[in-house]
Amino acid sequence: MQHLRPRSTCEPFSGTGAVSYLFKAAGCSVHANDHLECNAVAARAVVVNSDVTVSDAVAAGLMDDEDHGETFRVMRRYYEGVYYTDEENAWLDRVVERIHERLVGAQRDLALFALFQAALIKRPYNLFHRANLYMRLADVSRGFGNKRAWDAPFSVHMARFLEQANGAVFDNGRQHKATTLDYRELRSDADLLYIDPPYLNGRGQGIDYLDFYHVLEGITRYRAWPDGIDMRFRHRPYRDHRARSLTTEPDVRQALDHLVAAHPHAAIVVSYRSDGRPSVDELVALLRRHGREDVRVHQNRTRFALSRAAASEVLLVAPG
Repeated sequence: MQHLRPRSTCEPFSGTGAVSYLFKAAGCSVHANDHLECNAVAARAVVVNSDVTVSDAVAAGLMDDEDHGETFRVMRRYYEGVYYTDEENAWLDRVVERIHERLVGAQRDLALFALFQAALIKRPYNLFHRANLYMRLADVSRGFGNKRAWDAPFSVHMARFLEQANGAVFDNGRQHKATTLDYRELRSDADLLYIDPPYLNGRGQGIDYLDFYHVLEGITRYRAWPDGIDMRFRHRPYRDHRARSLTTEPDVRQALDHLVAAHPHAAIVVSYRSDGRPSVDELVALLRRHGREDVRVHQNRTRFALSRAAASEVLLVAPG
């Protein structure tokens, strides 16, 4: 993509913000957008933020073991035995409440970002779609997972991730923003639109990212979290009807069609999988239908880690 030389970029489905951060490092002005608030927190922490860090003293105050009167106990009340041990749930409740009560702006975002990473690394599969604490605690011979990471204290993980997050903060001299807009509300005059749409496999099965990361999403809205917990399911997902994943082929097709049409002057880059639906050929046809005659398809033959399908990464590049 070096030949495109964008000065400004927009990512409609920015996820954790890794690509948006890469564009910032390349000197671009960045607009990161994702329907999950936890992903907007990540983008604000290390993409939008150019100069704010969290000191060791502030971090220590967040993570000390003393009871300072924290009373809002979501993990202990609703997730006992689901994802973490009782001791870990108590630690999470204390730290999350302190972050929201004591910090604002970029400092809060950085602390939450580090907490998210700590919460994920202690989970089998780094997800929250199953109530599977037993996988961590079972006394069995293991050929799967990182037992040392699972057993290390939350405070050790969070301190390490906060140090890394602080070290990722820099100023590239440009302005950035992070939003949680529906793709239909997104308007950008960026030079480059980088689209990494929700993935549907060859059978047309989509992913509900809110179901995968609902605990992180709940943490961002800690006081309102209990109102959205669905107690009908063992993993007790958080149901935020404002955050809708695109989980069907018509949804994804409509989103891509809308985004390309709404940004006629931007270069378009679509990050995709060779076995995705709609197919790569269908996406090429979609781009050409909007006047993008010069569509280049680049395929990386390396297979995805942990994927059973013989799929590889594909980039579709259509200059503006």
